[in-house]
Amino acid sequence: MMLLAWRQPDAPIALRWRGPDTALEQAVRAVPLSPAAAIIGPPGPSVLSGEAILVMPAGAGDRSGEAVIDAPGVQPTSRMFLSLAPASDDEENDPDLIDLVAVHGGAEAGAFRLSAHFSEPMSGAVRFNWSAL
Repeated sequence: MMLLAWRQPDAPIALRWRGPDTALEQAVRAVPLSPAAAIIGPPGPSVLSGEAILVMPAGAGDRSGEAVIDAPGVQPTSRMFLSLAPASDDEENDPDLIDLVAVHGGAEAGAFRLSAHFSEPMSGAVRFNWSAL
């Protein structure tokens, strides 16, 4: 038999608000020594995101494709994150059936170069979600 007991924090944490004026900010100022379920830090860098479409030519048997995607706000120093985007039922390429070997997003000024490599020949549009920090 195992006995479980809830642990209470030793001392409450004094909260300080450093964000925009909201209802939460007013509650924190009213009772600064109330226990908090989570402490949220200052906002991080803004994240740019969007969707990119890589069109593979039909009948060419290509396993690799590359495209330059316009992405306002992306800088050469940005870190790019790419993943296959969900597809609707009427699209040719379902992400569950695509065997993506490698994908790379090379950041440029206001754009990025999307390179994708597949294990089998592809054709048609392949959708990607992207984000940049």
